[in-house]
Amino acid sequence: MSGEMQRRPLEDADLGELESRVQELVWEFTRRSLGLGPGQAPATVGEADGDDQIRAVRLARAAVCRYLERFTGSAVLDDLFEVMLHRGADFHDVEGVLGPDYGWSEQLHLKLGVEVPRRTHTVIVIERGKASDGAPDGETDAYEADRGPWDLDAEARAEARHAVVTENGAVRRVYLLQGWEEAGPERWHFTGPELSRQGVQTAYLRRALPFERDEQRREFRWEGPSGAVPGARVQEFPCRCK
Repeated sequence: MSGEMQRRPLEDADLGELESRVQELVWEFTRRSLGLGPGQAPATVGEADGDDQIRAVRLARAAVCRYLERFTGSAVLDDLFEVMLHRGADFHDVEGVLGPDYGWSEQLHLKLGVEVPRRTHTVIVIERGKASDGAPDGETDAYEADRGPWDLDAEARAEARHAVVTENGAVRRVYLLQGWEEAGPERWHFTGPELSRQGVQTAYLRRALPFERDEQRREFRWEGPSGAVPGARVQEFPCRCK
């Protein structure tokens, strides 16, 4: 086949279709592992009834998902090794696909025997001395207060991937930065969704952000010094991602 092919990010509709098909595939093989025939209940995970049935269905689906996770993880690494060893791809190409927070660097180092560039992450830390400092009640009001405007230079806006809102060092909200809107000379609003509780937990487990776990208070705390004055600051930290 002649001609150069270019990868494009999947649109939201494509991602939705992909997720739907994967869910259908997982459920099909979950039913097989449970020995369920055509038309035999439960027809969906949500229709499982009673502790015994729910336990069996959930464990069976978890086993299928775990196999799929291992299979896809192996396929990702196989593709990376192939294109980096034989097809001229570099770390910039890989990062463009997987992002800087994916735990591929150590695997590539071990398999390819080359040093992966050590990276630093840039994050916008929004310190609030207490819950009432510029963060009104309600999710929408909190988002509008958190997003600024802030005095941030072009480099910080280009490099930062997350904004973390803290109150006396405790992590209250984390946003995935997707863009910036100018609000005045050197004053900017960020745009981007708030990470779910599961998303914050994932960032902690992968060490994509420097959180500490306070088990007694059941909360995450931001490592490093807190700002003396409420406001936004730029902080860099070495990549420790898994």
